[in-house]
Amino acid sequence: LTGCTSRNSNQIITGEDKSGSVHVSERLTIINENGYRKVVISDPWQGANNVRHEYLLVSHGSPLPRGADSSEVIFVPVGKIVCMSTTHVAMIEALGKETNICGISGTNFVFSEDVRRLISGGQISEVGYEGSMNNELLLKLKPDLIMMYGVGNESAGQASRLEDIGIRVMINADYLETDPLGKLGWIRLFGALFDAEMLADSIVASETAEYEKLRNLLETSVTKRPKVLLGLPF
Repeated sequence: LTGCTSRNSNQIITGEDKSGSVHVSERLTIINENGYRKVVISDPWQGANNVRHEYLLVSHGSPLPRGADSSEVIFVPVGKIVCMSTTHVAMIEALGKETNICGISGTNFVFSEDVRRLISGGQISEVGYEGSMNNELLLKLKPDLIMMYGVGNESAGQASRLEDIGIRVMINADYLETDPLGKLGWIRLFGALFDAEMLADSIVASETAEYEKLRNLLETSVTKRPKVLLGLPF
């Protein structure tokens, strides 16, 4: 039902679902404007303070918003996309758009069997890692968008260099969300990019219900709680 509701102009879409859950994607805001969507990504890397990246999602063939900066415009639905994180791959696959992926950073770390088959078949290329990306290959692939993530100020410089060679870049901050459902809400960004917003909303609603069900079960039924030490990969 959540995925089938219509949207009004200027509606702000975050990680909050229609059931009243307060799990919000704190660093992502999508605003439906008249004829386009505005995406605001806040503080997209560790240590960022009051950094805002704005993107305008405009349908192919539609006029640009009045006064729009063309460097902020991304035409949707996106055709070919390069993913610099496997979390992006998972969200795109959940929307059934994995064949739109033309490049991945770290193909050896992809879990999905379907995506691994695309890699083995040559439909998806290894593009290298941030700081040592294969720019020549990227130019050959001609992606409509590279979805990056930032670990510091240098990420903005890397994105700027890619923009300089004519490749549109978006910096994703999903991994910085502190709530699991806040991270889940970033699938709405990919829904907006691929014109699959209703499906993205339905996935958020379904997964949120399952998460809440499991969490409630653990809170009410589990008494033995072993101590666990959590770490970070870096």
